[in-house]
Amino acid sequence: MKKFFATILLAVAGHMTVSAQHHVWDIVAGVKGGVDFGNFTTLKGDPTFSPHLAGTLGIYFSDKWGMNMEIGYKHYGTKDVYMSPEIITLNYPTMSASDIMFNAGNYDYSVSYVDVSYFAKYYVTNGLNLYGGFKMGRIINANSKHNGIETSLRKKHLKTAAFSFPVGVEYEMNNVTFDLRYEYNIQKLASSMVAHRMLGSAHAHGLTFTVGYLFQLI
Repeated sequence: MKKFFATILLAVAGHMTVSAQHHVWDIVAGVKGGVDFGNFTTLKGDPTFSPHLAGTLGIYFSDKWGMNMEIGYKHYGTKDVYMSPEIITLNYPTMSASDIMFNAGNYDYSVSYVDVSYFAKYYVTNGLNLYGGFKMGRIINANSKHNGIETSLRKKHLKTAAFSFPVGVEYEMNNVTFDLRYEYNIQKLASSMVAHRMLGSAHAHGLTFTVGYLFQLI
């Protein structure tokens, strides 16, 4: 899947002949939308696709360097994580046999954040930039689903804040941007013993592909 997104971005960049033109101290704002391809480390589940929305504000210090702030919505998830009766028994030694059989099976997990990111951008060529930065996020929703029953995880069981160091590549053509990004949350998801039994030492990570539009403010 990483190769899929990379192929898309390289194909776009390879066929664009008109790139963005910016001047020193130009300030731009914009919106972007796309898709998150996320998963949780250590859990043997299937990754999920979800929408990604964000607003951006950027400034250009030179023809090579710029800075960008972004406020957005991000979702991580994994599905069909199998919890065997043996694992349930190990984690909950006092649970009855009937409850063990009910709780065993496949689980889906999802976590949604509102986050603020700060990026430094380096323009390799006119329009094509590489960037890296720091992201601070806060959980707005988190749940697990098993046997059709959805359980909230946010308030008691997960760390409400998330921090990561995203890196990516972006291409600007006139006012349109194409962006491919990877990020890995440096914190484990679980904060309570209950969540640790379900999620272990899992971290959220994922790829994001977006298309955006920029408006020059100054």
